[in-house]
Amino acid sequence: CKMNRLRATEIRGWLRVVKPSHLFWGDFTDPMDNLPQPTASVIVEDAKWFHTTGMGGFMVGATPTSWPMLKLDHYVAAKVAWDANSTYEDLLEDYCRDYFGSAAAPMKGYYQALDLAVQQSPACFVRGDMTTLSEIFSPRLMLELKGRISEAQRLAGGNQEVTTRVAAEKECYTNFVKVLLGKTDVEEPGKTNLLSNPGFEEGQRSWSPVVQRGRYDLLIDTSSHSGRGSARAFCVESGRAVWQQVVHVEKGTKYHFSAWAKAEGKPPGTTLLWLHQGPSHLTGKLAYLEAEAEGQWRRYIIPEITTLDDTLTVFLMSDDLGTIWFDDLVLQQIEK
Repeated sequence: CKMNRLRATEIRGWLRVVKPSHLFWGDFTDPMDNLPQPTASVIVEDAKWFHTTGMGGFMVGATPTSWPMLKLDHYVAAKVAWDANSTYEDLLEDYCRDYFGSAAAPMKGYYQALDLAVQQSPACFVRGDMTTLSEIFSPRLMLELKGRISEAQRLAGGNQEVTTRVAAEKECYTNFVKVLLGKTDVEEPGKTNLLSNPGFEEGQRSWSPVVQRGRYDLLIDTSSHSGRGSARAFCVESGRAVWQQVVHVEKGTKYHFSAWAKAEGKPPGTTLLWLHQGPSHLTGKLAYLEAEAEGQWRRYIIPEITTLDDTLTVFLMSDDLGTIWFDDLVLQQIEK
């Protein structure tokens, strides 16, 4: 993973300058609270690596809301802190046996399937970064995870403690499906996409190109994520331009939004997407350009927005320099 190599280089640089006795590990991942976090195996390997540098130990901090999906992470961190020769396979076996009892086998398979998805994907899994999730966790994997959770629920039987623990994992899994697919069950038929001409296959139909300031070329382009076209915004002179579409929605209802975007010559952190439903940014939801995404199609997600009115305006934004492409947008209602 490119991000891991970058961080390893930074840490080696620090270790040449200072010799810290302990490391502080911060699990402050609010954007991904209550989602599975398949990083326990990485924690074990990282702890072993830090041990070789002479570091004596580490401390872990976590926000209360992130605890449900970090139980395994904290377990292996505590174990490997006492014994740097521990293996992740043995620790996972112990954790599942002691925590899930009769449901240990399917829950172990659940964690292993998540681990394998992270290991095999060319995309980096980075805590707090929602943009690569759909590249790493496929609908097929989510269906496999559902089967393992269901088997764990069956094997829990009448054991109330085990049933409660499996139910907590099921809640994390369900939240994951909502974020990735915009629905509560991976096997449900896809819900109606409320956007008209979401892939720009029909040119500009239903979309309004607006230059708010500066000079821009707003065109339909053949460089696409899928199909024949995409919406492109090329900056001629610094300013702001948008592609926009007004959608009729149900007031007080939750919606899920995603879009594929590719950027060239734009700095990370640039605003890409804005779901607007009021007079200010405070009543909308934003998504920002990911770091290290130059020239690559990436999926950007706004997992949930609750509407305050009966219309919602989708803005595909281009601020300042560079070029941005948009394609394959989805706006779907989340089940009530």
